[in-house]
Formats: sequence, C-alpha cells, structure tokens
Amino acid sequence: MSMTTQEIISMIGLLGIGAILRGIIDSFLKKRETTHKAEHEHRAIRYKAALVLMYALLDFEKEKSRLQIHRPEIKNKEQLHDEIKLEFNTMILFGSDNVLKSVKAFIHNPSEQHFHIVALAMRQDLYRIGTKLKAEDLKL
Repeated sequence: MSMTTQEIISMIGLLGIGAILRGIIDSFLKKRETTHKAEHEHRAIRYKAALVLMYALLDFEKEKSRLQIHRPEIKNKEQLHDEIKLEFNTMILFGSDNVLKSVKAFIHNPSEQHFHIVALAMRQDLYRIGTKLKAEDLKL
C-alpha cells in the first residue's frame, strides 16, 4: 500500500499541529502548577505566622520574649490581638471557609481549644488531610 504525496503532506501537517498543541498544553499546565505551588507556599507561610501569633496570645507573658525576637514592634497583648485581626483580614483572600470561621472564633474568644480548631482547619486547607482528630486530641 503506497501513500500519495498528498497523504504524506497531510500526515506531516497533523504531526506538526499535534506537536504545537502539545507544547501549548504543556506550557499551560506548567504555568498552572507553578502558580498553584506559589499560592500554596504563600498560604503555608501566612498560616504558620498566624498560628505563632495566636499561640503567643494564649500566654503572652510567657511568649513575650520569643515574640520580641521576630516581631519587636508588638509590645503588648492588644497590639498582638490587632495583628491577629490583620492576619484574618488578609486570609479573607485565600483562606478556606473553615479557616476563616475558626480564626474569627479565636479572635472573639482566644482559647487553647479554638487554637487547635484553627490548626486543624489550616492543616485541612493546606494538605487536604482527612483526619479524625479533634481539638481536644491536640491538647498537651
């Protein structure tokens, strides 16, 4: 079975278009993966920072010296509470519904239980970990 010149030219054209389409799709997927990775890293950094601030608020006197190393501008509990509110306001852009609700509950009633609820919500949002853990399971 012999191929005509027209069939050969058509096949070469299809292969060229396929290669171009594959290049476009690969480029799109790589850009999307890079963007997703950057968003995830940013979210993880912001969540960790917020958790450190919330932890410090739970026992401000004990954590004050450690907090001063990283955030020397925070001098008292009220400033720390305001900083957590600011973190909440930035989380509105990227936080899941559960994270936002749990951080809001912590802001209104800072407690170890609310802290653990926030941590579990952040863990779920960042890593999609299915867990049977409850806040009381995290209490030391």
